[in-house]
Amino acid sequence: MKNLILVICVFAFFLNNVDSKELVSSPLSNITTFNSNGWQLLKTENGINIYLATYVGDDGSVYLNIKFENISNQDVKKYWTLKKGSVVFLEDAELIIKTSSTYEVDKTTMMIPFNTNDSLEDFEITLKNN
Repeated sequence: MKNLILVICVFAFFLNNVDSKELVSSPLSNITTFNSNGWQLLKTENGINIYLATYVGDDGSVYLNIKFENISNQDVKKYWTLKKGSVVFLEDAELIIKTSSTYEVDKTTMMIPFNTNDSLEDFEITLKNN
């Protein structure tokens, strides 16, 4: 049984990476590959790189994953909002990142569903100071 679950997870990861590569070849020039884990650069704003990826949860559903990277030469404190169209998933969440560090959103507390007809470009993340 554990082997079957492992095979399913590996297959789902493979399918996820295939989808990510298709996004890279899309005409949207602001989406580029970050690394082999499937992270996609959504945008760079005020010295912060914002990356998105998808992952398969324990329940077999696909969810959105978010990572921020501080590429500036100073510590940063911002507030961020995540939405898809008119649906706001999170508003004015505090983000504190030390210089040259990354922060990955905790997947166990923030599970944003990623449906089969979704694309990473459907999600919008905005940053503000206060």
